[in-house]
Amino acid sequence: MNAIALDTNAVAGILLSRPGPSGKILLLKRSGENYWCHVTGRIEKGEKISAAMIREFQEETGAKVSRLYCADFVDVFFDTRLGKLRMVPVFVAYWPDEELKPVLNYEHTEYCWCDLEKAVQLAPYPNQHRVFRHVWRYFVDHKPVVQMLVKAS
Repeated sequence: MNAIALDTNAVAGILLSRPGPSGKILLLKRSGENYWCHVTGRIEKGEKISAAMIREFQEETGAKVSRLYCADFVDVFFDTRLGKLRMVPVFVAYWPDEELKPVLNYEHTEYCWCDLEKAVQLAPYPNQHRVFRHVWRYFVDHKPVVQMLVKAS
């Protein structure tokens, strides 16, 4: 019997400027691949999922996130490069200060603070659009419920 390989060793995160009508989503332009995306990364051996997400936020943007939220969304897609079905939990954090100036690592060449419409326009994948719309609804249009706050690990 053939089975589809499953990859569950990654996390994804959306950084927002703030809740409310002036909120923005941070998008990053991938080096080499030249497309807009949010923060993603692999979970290191022995690392907790929330710790991996906090580490990825800091590595890719310089953000020192102190409050992490579960987006209550799992991004599921078939990765044609790996030949695997990927299931990636999505997290949300608000940018930690008022300056809104990410410090990018080698993985990205540019950043853009976007409203929802612009984020959907820039991002190439339909699942990204679904993630952005979900996050916007529950974390920008409304303040997140306390139950979505991830306990420190």
